Amino acid sequence: MVKGNGIAEEYYFTAQDGVLYATGGGRLPPSDFDVLGRITLCVLILKDGSEVIGESICADPALSNPEVERATARRRALTKAFLHHGGTLTLVGRVV
Repeated sequence: MVKGNGIAEEYYFTAQDGVLYATGGGRLPPSDFDVLGRITLCVLILKDGSEVIGESICADPALSNPEVERATARRRALTKAFLHHGGTLTLVGRVV
């Protein structure tokens, strides 16, 4: 991942990953397991210490593309970061 001047760290995971981790790998009903796997989260930790989360939810499993879902989640997190910083967040040498 390319981190800009304003981003210290970025993480991606699905809601399925998060629930499995939080429950110690506990069993989920198959329908919940599938739905949670289509929710992608991007967590950006900014250099000022603030955090923002972006999400992407794919309604149709046949159209699910992890790369597209991560990009969508990141774009939404960046939008929140931009709003949080009043339009002054700098990424890769440019103000976004």
